Amino acid sequence: MADSHPDLLIDAYLAGELSPGEAARVEAYLAAHPGRAGFMAGVRASVRGDDVAPDLGDRDERRRLLLAAFETPPATARPTDPPIGGRRPVRWGFLAATAAVVLAVAAPSAWRLLRPHPSVPAMTTYATRAGERADVPLPDGSHVMLNVASRLDVPADFGAGNRTVRLSGEAYFTVAHAAGAPFVVRTLLADATVLGTAFGVRAYDVAHVRVAVRDGRVGINGAVAGARDVVYVQPGRTTVVRDQSVDAALGFTSGRLTLINVPLRDAVADLERWYDVELRVADPALLTQRVTIAAAAGSADDLARWLRTTFEARTERSGRVVTVHAR
Repeated sequence: MADSHPDLLIDAYLAGELSPGEAARVEAYLAAHPGRAGFMAGVRASVRGDDVAPDLGDRDERRRLLLAAFETPPATARPTDPPIGGRRPVRWGFLAATAAVVLAVAAPSAWRLLRPHPSVPAMTTYATRAGERADVPLPDGSHVMLNVASRLDVPADFGAGNRTVRLSGEAYFTVAHAAGAPFVVRTLLADATVLGTAFGVRAYDVAHVRVAVRDGRVGINGAVAGARDVVYVQPGRTTVVRDQSVDAALGFTSGRLTLINVPLRDAVADLERWYDVELRVADPALLTQRVTIAAAAGSADDLARWLRTTFEARTERSGRVVTVHAR
């Protein structure tokens, strides 16, 4: 297990896809760490759709705690491994020698053609960091725009009768039609199944998935969505909202973060991913104020300026950390 991609193991454990031996190892670890065992009980409750589930914290914290269950003990950890809770470096493989690798500028949210690297057997993983987006062409002629801090897992036999991919984060799919071979985007809460269409899937959080359809038809958990429909999925619940503008939901495809009238507390995670920062709000009253933004890619300084103007606030920056104070 230590040599497998940790994010895949996390998702596999939450989805009940680990082998009995692997699951037993995780359960043994959790049994020896009661605090983490309680945390996992909350994750299971959320995934099952229990009526009352405890507060699970943010996604990074969930992943940090889950990752600890899969780590090799420190005495045998590879020298290049980060400590538990740290971020693993992205290890890029290489495309064919004739492939063009596009990286226009080393700036936040720059587009590039991702180089795949092997993760688990028969699987290739494409990953973006915070502040970084990417183009991912697929072998069947389909195309994926991968948003910031996202991961796409593509099976080695993709296009040979198997067109199922796994997404953690957010992506926009332009799907090539293939008779008898539906294209499936698998997330923890929902599978989106299509024959040929263009749609976006947002699955940053284990308890919320959003599918916005631009063209065609998509099936999600038994519901069917058409063009201009938005589907919201929570544990045990799938809601289709008809005839909506999907421009805001798919704003990242044109290089803009679009948020409309949302509380700052709900915008923090998006702002952190988009600008590749850690955002701290020193005054809790600011968290209730509403945010509307349509921002192109930018730097931490750009975010700080926007916060000062929008909230008439004072900001401080230390490296990747931006702190906002009420005046």
